[in-house]
Amino acid sequence: MLKNPFGVYLYFLLRNDYSWSLLSDKEKAYIQKLNIQHNSFRDDYLTPEKNEKNWQSFKDIEEKENKDITRLFLHTALLDLNPEKVLEIGPGAGYLSHMVCKHRTVSLYDSIDINEFFSNYINNSINNSFVDGSLKHNHYVGNASTFNNNKKYDMIIILNAVHHIPDRFIFFDNLIRHLSDDGVIVAVDPSHYLKRILLLTHKIISNGMLKKSYYMHGNNLSTHHMCSEGEYSKIVKQHNMRISSIEFNHNKLINIGPFKKYFSSQIGVVLRKK
Repeated sequence: MLKNPFGVYLYFLLRNDYSWSLLSDKEKAYIQKLNIQHNSFRDDYLTPEKNEKNWQSFKDIEEKENKDITRLFLHTALLDLNPEKVLEIGPGAGYLSHMVCKHRTVSLYDSIDINEFFSNYINNSINNSFVDGSLKHNHYVGNASTFNNNKKYDMIIILNAVHHIPDRFIFFDNLIRHLSDDGVIVAVDPSHYLKRILLLTHKIISNGMLKKSYYMHGNNLSTHHMCSEGEYSKIVKQHNMRISSIEFNHNKLINIGPFKKYFSSQIGVVLRKK
């Protein structure tokens, strides 16, 4: 599929679960390898403290003063659900991890990241912020689709990370095994609808994404597939879960009922067991 322009075109534009299913086993292994390289050795991932949004740059801003859906959706979930044990997948430089750790009911915060620099940075930041040891925390470096620490969590948080995951059925299957009976998964990511498809089409035409010199350069094929309600619905159905909450960001074009999502650029979901 990835050896010709039409196959690459489908890979980029189709919903993630569709494009992933069309890849051969060899191509899937290739993409997985590219993802590890891309998310571990990027220059801007080697020094988390230089990231514009890191643990130190977080400010206590009232919800009404911040219109970012990622922050608002997570803030609402924390207030509504008041978890005690939290696992965050791919916390990056820890900007919103700071808010999670400071939430009044959270007593245990664990994280897993494929990047050891982020993981070490989060660990040191929590140690410096909670010098009294009031917050228990553990940080794992590895693949969230395969890790197992034999713990159960009230809330698993995934912010702007799902769109880097290629095989999401395996990914969520593993996360669900780490949920307590009343636990939830809170995920916010860029969405894959009309706005994203138009942007990708523009890039394909203007940036030469269908040229062999582009798609044969491995890093350009690393997973960057946005999320949709349809894919989440398929995932929860397979795992006997349900979508208990879903939100799309506001946009200037249309914000009416079922049409809103097609012009969105972000999607937030809360998944829980039936």
